[in-house]
Amino acid sequence: MKKKLSLKLLVLVIIVLLSLAAAGCSRNEQQATGEARKTTITIKDSTGKDITVPRGLSKIVLLNSDAAEALRILGVSGDIIAGVSDSVREDPYLGLEGKPSVGKCFTPSIEKIVQLKPQAVITYGKWPDTKLEEKLEPVGIKVIRLDFYKPETYDRDLAAAAKIFGKEKRAETFLKWKTEKTAVVTERVKKLKEQEKVKVYGTWYSSFEKGEWKPYAQGTALHQGIELAGGVNIARELEGYPAVSAEWVLQKNPDAAVFGVLEEEGLGYTAADSTVVTKLRNTF
Repeated sequence: MKKKLSLKLLVLVIIVLLSLAAAGCSRNEQQATGEARKTTITIKDSTGKDITVPRGLSKIVLLNSDAAEALRILGVSGDIIAGVSDSVREDPYLGLEGKPSVGKCFTPSIEKIVQLKPQAVITYGKWPDTKLEEKLEPVGIKVIRLDFYKPETYDRDLAAAAKIFGKEKRAETFLKWKTEKTAVVTERVKKLKEQEKVKVYGTWYSSFEKGEWKPYAQGTALHQGIELAGGVNIARELEGYPAVSAEWVLQKNPDAAVFGVLEEEGLGYTAADSTVVTKLRNTF
């Protein structure tokens, strides 16, 4: 009698275990199926807006070198880049000089972008303005606004891009390295006395060439870069890109000048010699 009861209990236990295993498999299969069916990714862009794009974008257009550099850091294949702006094409470091041009970074050709039939365009949070969405999204082209140039939001922007392209692990590794290197710089400059710091005037070369004195002030990436590197931005008390005078700059008496360049011949990565830089220094 005891043997029969024990046998029945054993059979019952086996049945229960098999039932639980089957239920677990069913749940796992349902979860896997749900993940497979998820065909979109939602990220928060640099303007704070939620953007939903297809999972694993396979055809995009890049409007600035910051975005191109970010994708290179993430190891995103250049094969998915259908077109780029002139400034991206002319930057040899990025290796995208053979890609079709869609025009200027801030004023791209909508017609050329549409002809390439990309799934999405990656650009800055502010530039070009929202007319870009008005013209592209009705024809099925998503606009993704990620800055990649502001120190305070760079990590978030890179993580968002990594999520889109399935490169989360790569982003995590890079950001850890970046944090470590930034800490080294911070540690080295924090002991500098104010009188030991270099005073810097930073501006766009295109503005200077037109006779405009517009420094990078509070709220700009170059201001943050100058200050983080242990320098003193002579426009630190101003905001944005204010218009000042040559006399104002002379009064501030900077030790060095930094010029931002986009597509200017003979400067930046395109410089073959120091001819243009020497002329710029003498003019300044």
